[in-house]
Amino acid sequence: MFSGLPDDSVGFVLNESLHHLHSPFASSLKQFEERSQIQIKIKAYARNHGDYSVSAYKQWGLKHKTNTGPTLSYTAWCQKFEKLFICYGQQLKEWKEVFQDNMMTYNYDLIENIVIHFQNILRSESDNQLVALEKTTVRSNKTPGMDRLVLHALANHGVHQQSFL
Repeated sequence: MFSGLPDDSVGFVLNESLHHLHSPFASSLKQFEERSQIQIKIKAYARNHGDYSVSAYKQWGLKHKTNTGPTLSYTAWCQKFEKLFICYGQQLKEWKEVFQDNMMTYNYDLIENIVIHFQNILRSESDNQLVALEKTTVRSNKTPGMDRLVLHALANHGVHQQSFL
């Protein structure tokens, strides 16, 4: 993925869904780091559980509905997907155990603009002031309004697709 890059290059992967995949990703990335001598630093942004669980429910319980069967209530959905969505602090701890000082977790709720924050981290840690992102939008994927979420929930209520979570 990063082969052929100059020594002063900075590569990064952004993914909102890796926290629960510490096994096998954390150990695989650590092995890659040791073999390639490319330092890997993990940057995680953690939201407060209340806001995060509501947002996750709206996205995965209503809009995209990843579970089979009828649409679940918020409480039932949280109980069913507790390990995947609700207990992400424990999952981040697993990453921290592997990467130790090369992992930092930031409080998402206290940062006004995550994109600029992340860009500033890249600049400071790469010693390359040319590191820049084209767009600095605070939010690019906004939660649809309740009217639209209700339509998603109604449309997905009877759908019995195979769950991928």
